Amino acid sequence: MRLTRLIVGSVLLVISFASSQWLEITIPLPDSLGEIANPCAVVWDSVHNKVFVGGDSGVLVVDGVTNARIARVWTGGMVTALCLNPQNDKVYSTSARRNGDDDSTVTVIDGATYSILASLPVGHYPQALCYNPTDSLLNSLTRCQKERGV
Repeated sequence: MRLTRLIVGSVLLVISFASSQWLEITIPLPDSLGEIANPCAVVWDSVHNKVFVGGDSGVLVVDGVTNARIARVWTGGMVTALCLNPQNDKVYSTSARRNGDDDSTVTVIDGATYSILASLPVGHYPQALCYNPTDSLLNSLTRCQKERGV
């Protein structure tokens, strides 16, 4: 129950800061889409008013208007970072695998259908993502080095 409150509080706190509003609602967890344990990444799509929350093994999509949980995307590893490209409606998610550091990935998620478009290998435990719209490149920061690509 405490974890549930922490997840909901984290998501709503980020939304509140982004829109300069106060906490207005609590989204109950878990529900039919399952629980997101250990949430550690969140990104807001201001164009479509959706919130993407990354945690243990996946990304949860929340409707910013109704606060309903829309979808769950299973990435197969602990989501450590999220990044949104609103120009092509793609969400990028880093996933650190439990069975070894060398098989971590960046998962490309379609922001409209919530389907996985690609899963790309990256180095040791990815921790941050940054999209560069000028060069159409996604930068992935890992514990050992910076990798560019995607």
